[in-house]
Amino acid sequence: MIEQEPVKPVPLKDKVLSRVRIPKFDVKEFPTWWRSLLWSWKHYFVSLPERLKSLSRREIRVQVARYLLAIVLTYFIVGIVLGFGYYTKRLPLNNTFGWFGATIYPFPAEIVGLQAVTLKGIADQEKIIYFFAESSGSKLGNRLEIDKKIMESDEELLLAQKALAKYNVKVTKKDIDEVMKKIEDENGGKEQVTELLKSLYGINIAQFREIVEEQLVKDKVNTDVLKTVKVRHILVGDEGKAKELKEKIEKGEIKFEDAAKENSKDSATKDKGGQVTTNESSEYVGRDSGLAKEFIDVMYKTKKGKISAPFQTEFGWHILQVQDIKGSVNKNYEDWLKDTRSKTIIWKIYRP
Repeated sequence: MIEQEPVKPVPLKDKVLSRVRIPKFDVKEFPTWWRSLLWSWKHYFVSLPERLKSLSRREIRVQVARYLLAIVLTYFIVGIVLGFGYYTKRLPLNNTFGWFGATIYPFPAEIVGLQAVTLKGIADQEKIIYFFAESSGSKLGNRLEIDKKIMESDEELLLAQKALAKYNVKVTKKDIDEVMKKIEDENGGKEQVTELLKSLYGINIAQFREIVEEQLVKDKVNTDVLKTVKVRHILVGDEGKAKELKEKIEKGEIKFEDAAKENSKDSATKDKGGQVTTNESSEYVGRDSGLAKEFIDVMYKTKKGKISAPFQTEFGWHILQVQDIKGSVNKNYEDWLKDTRSKTIIWKIYRP
């Protein structure tokens, strides 16, 4: 007699699943399905006028209600499918279909405070980046890494906008016009800039103005929110000489700028009366200016209109005079951004 192996019981869940085939949906097939649906709609609406002629007014109202309901339901169903594709990263934002879907559906990518970064915003920037890469022959990394950097930039923009609103600082049309004028002058005029934008980035002047405005928002944090100082200095070889010049200036025997021209060893500032500048567009310097740490520390401790006590850096002995102070947040940009991010509720929905 042949012994048979005992039959293992099959769990009820497996029995059910073995009889029911759950269709698998491939997001890549969605464009084909969508085109088929559009063709069906086209055929339906082309034949609609003939069918309406045979209907009563009540029947027409019922049909219209059904059409509206069908459109709404279709919109939501398609939105669910698209959302699933975007949030699972199966549907990219950098092709025409992905960009179009993100345009007609207001999918959020993240919430920064009470403001939203949308997938459309990311898709718009992706479109510019990929256009430039193609036109210039550049190679791009992983698209999700690109999305991550775009989101970080958008977060920074929203935090900067919030800071400007808090301190009542605005980016004006005049500010944007000045930057645009400078760019046009450096690149052969408006027509040349328009052609460059179209050929390199696939955008127009209006879109470029928006990009300029966004950059100015971040720049305004540096120049108008973070503390910056307009300052002169005199560099000499020893502490005694620095003390002597400080006493003469405070007694009114010589002006600070004249003392700098006659005695300072800093060739970059000497002829300008000791005026310190690190940016061609501004006479104010901040913590990110690249000046010696000892210089920056003394500069921020000195009150407006006052002359510092002599202090030493690797270059020699200095005295400085603070002429004016702008802004109120005594941090560099990186520390400000890090601190602001830590104090803001940021909810990431799309995680590249």
